[in-house]
Amino acid sequence: MNYIAIEEAMKAEIANAKGSYLPNSPGSFVRDRLFRDCLWEEASWFWGCYCRGGFAIVSLDKLMHELNALEKATMPDWGTKGT
Repeated sequence: MNYIAIEEAMKAEIANAKGSYLPNSPGSFVRDRLFRDCLWEEASWFWGCYCRGGFAIVSLDKLMHELNALEKATMPDWGTKGT
């Protein structure tokens, strides 16, 4: 298991945060980044831990809190326009 690659993918998403993650989450972008890098085992492990709410690895848990902080709970204007 390449924990360094997972950490790098999480840091890359934090550094290049999107304006809105709805209907996805920041974790889904990290998972996709790992899949694109052909790190299938790491992507699957990351997604399972992300959905459970923790990694049991201190450095990854700290980054997860930063990832979750990127997610905004409000729908952007384009999400409700015309409804």
